Amino acid sequence: MSPSCAPSADLRGRELIALRDIGVLEEITFDYDTTEYAMAAPFACLCGAESCRGHVRGFRFLSAAQRMALDGTVAPHVLALWHGEPRRG
Repeated sequence: MSPSCAPSADLRGRELIALRDIGVLEEITFDYDTTEYAMAAPFACLCGAESCRGHVRGFRFLSAAQRMALDGTVAPHVLALWHGEPRRG
């Protein structure tokens, strides 16, 4: 699965959900900043989306506007880390 700032799929719990129709040979893309708080190995994003953030580093490093744009798609464990809540697991 390739990273994208305008993904075709979203992870909800343990299920990968299509956000739109995905063609038969089309690559599935995913926004890693929605499930990673701070990546151990950040990398350049080459998705080419108009909304591309340029780097994939994790939710912690997004601007307030970028975090707001992801509202409703960020994994609960990432939000818990952002808000300083203890992790459960």
